[in-house]
Amino acid sequence: MASSSGGRQALTHFLAIPLAASPAARAQLSRSVAAFRADATAPHASGGFGFPADAVRPPGTLHLTLGVMSLSGGGGGEGEEGGGGGSLAKAVALLRSLELKEMLAAARAGGGGGGGGAGEEGPLVVRLRGLRTMRDGDAARAAVMYAAPGPEQPLGRFCEGVLAAFVREGLVRDEGRPLLLHATVVNTVYCKGSGKRGGGRGGKRGGGGGGGRMTLDARGALERYADYDWAGGADIVLDRLAIYRFGAKGVRRDNGGGEGMEEDAAYEVVAEVEI
Repeated sequence: MASSSGGRQALTHFLAIPLAASPAARAQLSRSVAAFRADATAPHASGGFGFPADAVRPPGTLHLTLGVMSLSGGGGGEGEEGGGGGSLAKAVALLRSLELKEMLAAARAGGGGGGGGAGEEGPLVVRLRGLRTMRDGDAARAAVMYAAPGPEQPLGRFCEGVLAAFVREGLVRDEGRPLLLHATVVNTVYCKGSGKRGGGRGGKRGGGGGGGRMTLDARGALERYADYDWAGGADIVLDRLAIYRFGAKGVRRDNGGGEGMEEDAAYEVVAEVEI
């Protein structure tokens, strides 16, 4: 993940493509995440993994992050603390100035046509499969687990082109490594309180004093969900690019299944454009 040019300054915003933007995608992701949550948070004795419920991200927060930023002029709160990484107005102006249709066409033309999931004139789509950890080779002490897009070459090239524009303007720092597109499904940073630990082998705290970030034994989950399709075999249409403010907030949504409202969460959209 590319980060803001502001060094140690507080991160305030991020550039991302939402995955649950449409009602159809939100409904399918809600079902998949609910099934995963029920399984992952069940105790080991019941065949689950004992993950804390707070660690599993709500479906409305699922997105593909292109970069994170430290922006000033964000209307108070976090946005006023970071400074120096750039102004929110500059980031919004850049987002709105991008010729995204032309950038997508160039991305599709750049790799001999492989793998976008739709024709050259069709929408940008993605398939989300499997479960991985950020720290390869250390699945026994995982803090973040994510679903990865398939090998959609146009998607990767398109996102790299967008990110490069923000790097050139000094809004996002070039970290010198390939962009890792991912949708975070589990993140222990959201677990509150020292008592929230996964059952059995999960839920250990790092650091010598026991106050570090919680880690989970993800080995069983990675094996069970290695081929899990988070959209039930369907393509997820990616139709917008947005700047979000950090700090998801709880919302209530119609679950789309005629069963009333359900709890979800979402990030505040500062600005968005259609792809």
